[in-house]
Amino acid sequence: KPFRKVDWVKAKMPQNELDTYFNNLGNTLSPENTDIRLLNTARTIEKIVGYDYETLREKIDIKRVDKSDYLNVEFTSENPELTYFVTKTYVDEFLKFFKSKKDTSENKSVVFYNNLTDNKKHYLDSLNEARYNYAKSHGVVALVEQSQAIVSQIRELETVRNEEVKKFEFYSQSAKKYEQQQKPYSEYIKSEYKTSVFSGEEIISIGKQIEKLEATWVNTGMKDANIKKQIDDLKAQRTEIIKDKSINDHGDQDPARRKNDEVFLRLADAEASRDGSQSTLATINKRISELESKKTKLINDNAEFGKLTQQIDIAQKEYEAAFDKKNQADVIEQSGNEESPIKIIEPAVFPFKAEPSKRALISAFSGIGAGTLGVVFLFGLAYFDRSLSSRFQYAKYINLPLLGALNKIEPKKNNSFDAFFHNTNNKHDIEYFKESLRKIRLDIESSGAQSFLFVSLKKSEGKSFLISSLAYSLSLKNKKVLIIDTNFKNNTLSGLSTRAFVENDSNLNVPQHLNHPTTLNFKFDLPNVDIIGNRGSINSPSELLSGVDFDKKVNQFKKQYDYIFLEAACLSQYSDARELATVVDKVIPIFDATTQFATDDKHQVQYLVGLNGKILGSVLNKVDIKNLD
Repeated sequence: KPFRKVDWVKAKMPQNELDTYFNNLGNTLSPENTDIRLLNTARTIEKIVGYDYETLREKIDIKRVDKSDYLNVEFTSENPELTYFVTKTYVDEFLKFFKSKKDTSENKSVVFYNNLTDNKKHYLDSLNEARYNYAKSHGVVALVEQSQAIVSQIRELETVRNEEVKKFEFYSQSAKKYEQQQKPYSEYIKSEYKTSVFSGEEIISIGKQIEKLEATWVNTGMKDANIKKQIDDLKAQRTEIIKDKSINDHGDQDPARRKNDEVFLRLADAEASRDGSQSTLATINKRISELESKKTKLINDNAEFGKLTQQIDIAQKEYEAAFDKKNQADVIEQSGNEESPIKIIEPAVFPFKAEPSKRALISAFSGIGAGTLGVVFLFGLAYFDRSLSSRFQYAKYINLPLLGALNKIEPKKNNSFDAFFHNTNNKHDIEYFKESLRKIRLDIESSGAQSFLFVSLKKSEGKSFLISSLAYSLSLKNKKVLIIDTNFKNNTLSGLSTRAFVENDSNLNVPQHLNHPTTLNFKFDLPNVDIIGNRGSINSPSELLSGVDFDKKVNQFKKQYDYIFLEAACLSQYSDARELATVVDKVIPIFDATTQFATDDKHQVQYLVGLNGKILGSVLNKVDIKNLD
């Protein structure tokens, strides 16, 4: 059927060439055609019409369905009939090719090992005959002849036994396989077959006859063809009886039952063959045992006779190996005759509706191409960016666990924490900050620690505001919080409250009149939060508190308060944080997302990492909310 029309004038092909081709169209593409000119014309026309392999292959798309063993075949063209034809034809031809290659490979394997086994057996027989003739022609004494005859019989019986063992194993594997195949069918139709098929009197009688005939056949040297025929006829008779007694007639209306009957018959036949092979093995073993008892010793002084014996041993092993390979090839071929592992799950579908235009997609790709240089430039900026602007950047430079990230907010002047936490009309950034703060509060409560030291690498990274915010949020849960402003270099926390805390140590008293300004712009007056302030100093904490057992005082405070928050001066300039870290249960570093991570900051981070279990986790502060959503 012509899927496409061609304007032969525009195709610019010579008219005489076209006439010659069309006049010979009936045999142009036949394998017997040897006219190179006609074949070249056919290839040219194929390309003009777009039916050549290269053109079709560009439009066909074959992909594995994600996370499965299925393949999906699609073809795109301007004609739905052509699309359907190409897709269906490809799948059909693929299945034909697969089955042809599979059958050819398996058949070659079976033929090869059959021939190899026959050749090895023929060679082994010729060696046995050569040894027998040699012994006879060279006048070997009667004792030696008798001994050798016994050995020869034993070897022949052992050869037959080995073959029978292979058969027994083959039938046993087949029985197991058919038993597994039958199980789903028998479960589906809720039917149980007779289990006493082999215990019937007729089957038992035939089995005894077979055993008796096999014993006679083995004892007479396995040469009597008449006895062998009787054994085969009895086995065939037993198979027919099994079939009659095992399979019920359910009619042709139930495919599941028909399949079950078919598989069960194969199972019964395999089991009968297996049991018969087992009986034959018992007879052969008994005969070998009788011959072994008669064998006395082997006398072999003749070098040529010994050489033949050695060759027979080698030939025997080669024959057994070839026979084993033959059995494996038979099993593979038999398995290949069953249901193919490759099949069509969903046939080709005729595309009644055309696919949408990809013009918008092409335009999008053009835009992407135009912006490639810009993307590369931005990537370079991101690669060399040493800021802590997001969680990703934090993980890139800071080797500490992240407790939480707080977005940057701009609170109103003289605002209060009450309005900040309880106003229902807050902006998105304030609500986001509050929820992030609650997560950090939960981690602090879950840690089991009471005293916390807040530290930072540099000045003004938000320690004071975070401490006061956490204290307020904990007070909402009726938790008593004590804030000790141990940041003697920048005592912002000391200016949050005018209510004095009763202490007599000079550097830990809240000043009676707070004349210095606070940078928090928040009113802070809570009944459950107390503050111990300082007047500021250039000395370190250990110098200022040299006469005070500060560890003991912090432990005493733990009896009065649920949580104790301390603030230290920045790590990059002062030793305060190092001296105070031993006083608290946990340390919480604060990092400003608006700053750059300098090379010198690595030393301070290494110190924090060295605190081991002291670090509860870091807080990334002042993050642009766009980097958090």
